[in-house]
Amino acid sequence: MDEEELHEVEVVIEPRFERLEELGVSLEEFEEAISKALDEYHDLIESQGDPDETPSIDQLRVQIGDRDFLLGEIAEIQITGDLD
Repeated sequence: MDEEELHEVEVVIEPRFERLEELGVSLEEFEEAISKALDEYHDLIESQGDPDETPSIDQLRVQIGDRDFLLGEIAEIQITGDLD
């Protein structure tokens, strides 16, 4: 396989609405926090030489206000596509 060939992977992140409601987090706060966390995650992936050292996306830290959450705690995550 050519190194230049891109592998398409789709990541779908759906908020856990009940959990957000329990935490008093609005959908706008959630979306802003996820966007920022994903940008940081992308930067981390780009800076790492070994993809095996990159944490799983469900272990991604998301900061909302002054609180930190694991992405898997506040969202359902589905990853599909060519994961090789």
